[in-house]
Amino acid sequence: MIALIPTEDHQWAIPLTLRPTNMVDHGGQVSLPGGRAEPSETPWQTSCREFGEELGCETHSLLPVGFLSPIYVYASRHVVEPIISVCRNSIEFHPNPEEVAELLYLPLSELIAENAIRMGTLRKGSFHFEAPGFHIGEHFVWGATAMILGELRRLVRSLVYGHE
Repeated sequence: MIALIPTEDHQWAIPLTLRPTNMVDHGGQVSLPGGRAEPSETPWQTSCREFGEELGCETHSLLPVGFLSPIYVYASRHVVEPIISVCRNSIEFHPNPEEVAELLYLPLSELIAENAIRMGTLRKGSFHFEAPGFHIGEHFVWGATAMILGELRRLVRSLVYGHE
């Protein structure tokens, strides 16, 4: 779920989660709230349930506004269906510590800034590689989350500026 949440300074921000390092899938990585669907759930129902479970909040203020392109995540062998929502008012979050080590906010203005996309060096054991992504404070957003946010960035920049 890409939730656009209003901030106190009348801007928009996207809540992201830093996953605990002990999690099996994507431990220690920054991600969007979300997860696996339960039987007979729609993608919207899954997004709302997972958003509420991970962030410890109500989801009735979230309004669905659209979908981004589905993306296959090789590491977890799942297809992610990103949903964009807009929140009608502020939400109080109480993140679930089993799923969220830290709650991060990505201001929409930073996402669409000219120099938002950067290269970052990532380390997996003794393996080092560079990947494009976004910085949020000391954290680097890469992989599927960066790809999803990159598509949102292109969409918003085309609406705001008339081009990518």
